[in-house]
Amino acid sequence: MSQHLSFSDLMEHWQEVIDPSEARSCGRMKIASEGSSASLNYFNTGYGIAYCSYDCLFSEDLIVESKEGGKGYSFLFFNTGDSVSLKERENAPEMIFGAKNFWSGKIHEGFQGIGHYCKNHHYGSRSIIFKNDLFDDLIQEELPVSENEHFSLLVSRRTDSIQELLLQELDKMVSFEGRLQEIYMESKILELIYRTYHRSDRGLEVDDLNTQDIHSIQKAKEILLQDIANPPSIKELARASAINEFKLKKGFKHLFGMTIYGMLHEERLKSAKELLEGDDVSVQEAARIVGYKSIGHFSKIFKERYRILPIEVAKGRRRYHIKEVLER
Repeated sequence: MSQHLSFSDLMEHWQEVIDPSEARSCGRMKIASEGSSASLNYFNTGYGIAYCSYDCLFSEDLIVESKEGGKGYSFLFFNTGDSVSLKERENAPEMIFGAKNFWSGKIHEGFQGIGHYCKNHHYGSRSIIFKNDLFDDLIQEELPVSENEHFSLLVSRRTDSIQELLLQELDKMVSFEGRLQEIYMESKILELIYRTYHRSDRGLEVDDLNTQDIHSIQKAKEILLQDIANPPSIKELARASAINEFKLKKGFKHLFGMTIYGMLHEERLKSAKELLEGDDVSVQEAARIVGYKSIGHFSKIFKERYRILPIEVAKGRRRYHIKEVLER
């Protein structure tokens, strides 16, 4: 449920809800007033890792001061908006966090940060907060880029194409609800952590995918799912997406965790299940609509996927309708 707070409240409370030492929780905070807006989505895993996405647009220049009064924390910060200026205390050197870059380090007790935000600029970040002992296990080989009494910066790099894709996938959290949303977010957060701190251990043939390759593979996914009943061949899909077949097949599985036809079957079965649950269609009609010609094959893979036969889903729908009519 969204919380409607003032900007000062948002800044004051965000660290309270984004606490890796807290129990598992998930929520949102949103505000909008006089041309300014801000939103914060957060998820605490319950085992030392928390995630938050933050987006804001201010109608006037703003200086935001923050103070870390607790035990401090470790962070992985991705800048997904315009560049932002931050410095520790008024007379400290200014640090510029540029767009499409990420940083990792530690905020120690006593840190006082001062951020400068310009009006009509979009500021956005995706951050993962760690308990310090867990973070130390992850990056024990890293040497500080810069360090002082209250702040340690250990990693400062350009966000790569795979990280960008994972950040986009995390933004899809609003498409899910409840436990499914938590499972989805947790899987993407862990994948992003692994990608960031174990880049040298990837060992995959398609690690050198560039931004255009990522765009082409995402386009291929969109084309594939436009008409699941009559999908293009891999050759046609590669041509339409401007990428060679080998890189498309390898890259698709690497980015989405399944083969092209694996995703096609997953979407077909999901659509068929929705038809059987919500519309007055037979099993044969549902199979035909999503692109299966063999009813036997459709029933077999449906049962493997959902542990129930499609005819049982249809019967359950009819029993529900009958009960609804009798109760009127």
